[in-house]
Amino acid sequence: MSDQRILRIFLRQVIWPKMHDETNMLADTSARLGLTINRRKSKVFMTNASINIPITVQREALE
Repeated sequence: MSDQRILRIFLRQVIWPKMHDETNMLADTSARLGLTINRRKSKVFMTNASINIPITVQREALE
């Protein structure tokens, strides 16, 4: 199997589902807060998953 094919399989089975889950979680959280996301104005951002500092709104931690 070629390296390129292995990379495509890895992206399809591992990376894309994680990105999809993170996008849905962001959409759910923003909807609960009454925020809207303009996809044309949005930028791709990276997260550091090793930092576990909770995000708070009005002193209540978000999940």
